[in-house]
Amino acid sequence: MNSMKVLFCCATFQELKVVKEEIKNLKLKQHLPFDFLCCGIGNYGAIFSLTKFLEEHSEPYFLVNLGVCGYRGEKVSCIQASVIHQIQIQKEQIIPQNFILAPLKHLISSEIPVKNEKEIQDFFSLQEKTLGIDMESAGIEYVAQQFQFPRIFLKVPCDKIGLETEHFDYQQALQNLKTQIDYQKLVEYLLEFLKKNEKSDSVLMD
Repeated sequence: MNSMKVLFCCATFQELKVVKEEIKNLKLKQHLPFDFLCCGIGNYGAIFSLTKFLEEHSEPYFLVNLGVCGYRGEKVSCIQASVIHQIQIQKEQIIPQNFILAPLKHLISSEIPVKNEKEIQDFFSLQEKTLGIDMESAGIEYVAQQFQFPRIFLKVPCDKIGLETEHFDYQQALQNLKTQIDYQKLVEYLLEFLKKNEKSDSVLMD
């Protein structure tokens, strides 16, 4: 059996570049079993590109979806998705948590940009002060379920739905992605998970 690796998935090449640079800047001496993928914008595009990548690679993966997102409610520096709601098909996905790095929040995943709160008013009954809004997490979660891979979704809220979405500052969003995620702790948690997974695999093979 192949050892588990980590696959960092970002919707855009710009976000992926930030993530790569921040991990590289950690200057970890050991060889890191990390791969990187730009999965594209939109749930269906993410399903296609991620599935294609995984079918071409035989290793099991821990999937890490990082990126900026819109938000509704109070702004926080970073959120970790506990539940993903895909609004076009009214589907809810509960995310298993292997470790916690940021406040657990609901994430709304839409195939088209959400430009005002009326489009997501059905979810206000969740009584969440903060909802993250993105366009690819539901697709990544769907693939993770099919392959039965562990995963984590970390999002940096940048634009409040409404006027801020209309005047989205992408450069500032990328700067926030750089500074608002604790990459050191994320990598430490991931490597610890891989280590435990390898031990359990060796026990099963004995």
